Amino acid sequence: MKKVIAAFIAGALFATTTTVFADKISNIGKKVTSEYVVKLDGEELPVKAIAFEGTSYAPVRVISEALGLGVDFINKEVILSSPTEEGAGVVEEKVVNKEEFNSQLNSLQIDRNVTLIKLSAAVSVLDNHEKGVYVLSDTELTKQKDLKAKYEKQISDIDQQIDDLKAKYPEFAESSK
Repeated sequence: MKKVIAAFIAGALFATTTTVFADKISNIGKKVTSEYVVKLDGEELPVKAIAFEGTSYAPVRVISEALGLGVDFINKEVILSSPTEEGAGVVEEKVVNKEEFNSQLNSLQIDRNVTLIKLSAAVSVLDNHEKGVYVLSDTELTKQKDLKAKYEKQISDIDQQIDDLKAKYPEFAESSK
């Protein structure tokens, strides 16, 4: 009987201990169980949300930018900023050292490269339509042309943000070349 009681107490302790530490368990390595289309105002965003263990997750940058928020990743923190009248969606983070400057610059350059890839895909579809490789409906053709224009504007905006960042912090810009 003592063994049964001891086993029960040990089991109860183990069960409550794992419950207490459950909040500290990482999501890294978990199996994705579902993938969902993400739409904003009826328009599909270029990424999908994933789900596991009953919770859905979507990329912060894409969702935030689609909502007009500024987003940055500095010192292992995701920083969102509300749009302002001037420079809506642009993070106005005070750069205090070269590392933070390089982090912002790298983030902008990554955004530019990702957008450039999207632009290349849209241009490729349009070129292949022009060559007769793809046959696009008028609706799809218009959509691809709109995407091309959108990505060209995004690249132009990012280039301006990079130029503004370098102009604001010339002491860091010179050494980052």
